[in-house]
Amino acid sequence: MLPINWVLLLVVLCLPSWAVAGTGYTTIDGGGPGYQASGDKTADALIKTGAGMVHTVTCASDAAATAGTLAIRDAVSAGGGSILLQIEFVAAFFPPVTMTLDQEFATGLYLDFTTTADVHCSASYK
Repeated sequence: MLPINWVLLLVVLCLPSWAVAGTGYTTIDGGGPGYQASGDKTADALIKTGAGMVHTVTCASDAAATAGTLAIRDAVSAGGGSILLQIEFVAAFFPPVTMTLDQEFATGLYLDFTTTADVHCSASYK
């Protein structure tokens, strides 16, 4: 069985890239009817307070990324609540990759970064 970092790398290499014209950063369209898009985030961010559902998370680097993590939390602050998904970033460039979670949260949706601003992520949620 391949380690999760290799699986993520294989997925990244097999997916197409989407970019906002002129920026080179990733975005999402909101995930369809009823979903909202968080916009580009490069640091800790409270996306939504209260119950909801996170549909997708899209991440990419704009250079050789600094190693670190992104914890997608059912929380309203860094380090709080429970982790819905944790992504580890290696110190290398990676093109946009979209992960579908379709995961409910009760307290809030919080993106908790432990890397520098060279990793860009956005979420679709309702």
